[in-house]
Amino acid sequence: MLQGIAKLEADGVSYLAKGSFKISVGGKKNEPIMGETRINGFKTVVIEPYIEGTITAHDGFNLKEFIAIKNATIVLTTDGGAVYNWKDAKYTGEGSMTADEGEVPFRFTSEEEAEIL
Repeated sequence: MLQGIAKLEADGVSYLAKGSFKISVGGKKNEPIMGETRINGFKTVVIEPYIEGTITAHDGFNLKEFIAIKNATIVLTTDGGAVYNWKDAKYTGEGSMTADEGEVPFRFTSEEEAEIL
C-alpha cells in the first residue's frame, strides 16, 4: 500500500522524516514446533510493535535527548491518510548520527500493539 510522505512525532515534537519507514503494529503469530519428521504443533508468539527509519537532525536537535526518549507516544502520519500510534514507546536504536547530513537512524519499540487511527 502506498502511503507517500510521512510525518513523525514523539510526544508532540515533530522530527524531519527522511526516506521510508519500517513499521510493525505488533500482535501475535503462530510458529511451528518442529519435530524430527514433521510439525508437531504450533505455538503463539508476540510480534514486536516498532517503528524504525531515519530523521534529519535540525537546528537545536540534541542526540542525547533523542535517544533518552522513553514512555513516549510516537505518531506516524502519512499523506495517504494513515495514522499509526505507538504508546509508551522507548528508543531502542543505536544512537548514531552521520556528520555530513545529520542523518539519525532510529527505532522505537512499544510494549503494546500500535493503534491504527
